[in-house]
Amino acid sequence: MVVIAANFLFNIVSDCEYQTSQQILIEKAAEALHPGGYLFIDYGYTLRPEEWFESPDDRVIFERTDSLGTVGKMILEDNTFDRNLPVSPKI
Repeated sequence: MVVIAANFLFNIVSDCEYQTSQQILIEKAAEALHPGGYLFIDYGYTLRPEEWFESPDDRVIFERTDSLGTVGKMILEDNTFDRNLPVSPKI
């Protein structure tokens, strides 16, 4: 099992382009998996969180099978959003 979290798609420190860094990160995560293993991605960033998180229903973000037959599915479950809670607290 591999877990990648914390808005990793734009919080990568690298000396190459972001798209390349993102691709390398996903490739390395995939290489670390044993056959039948799981890759969990926790990525909670969105520009309009109220549109994503104000639904009591599960929301399928993507569900795909790649050219190698690897199945991937991302679901938001049991989501809430509090407009009064700051996304980034003042320091």
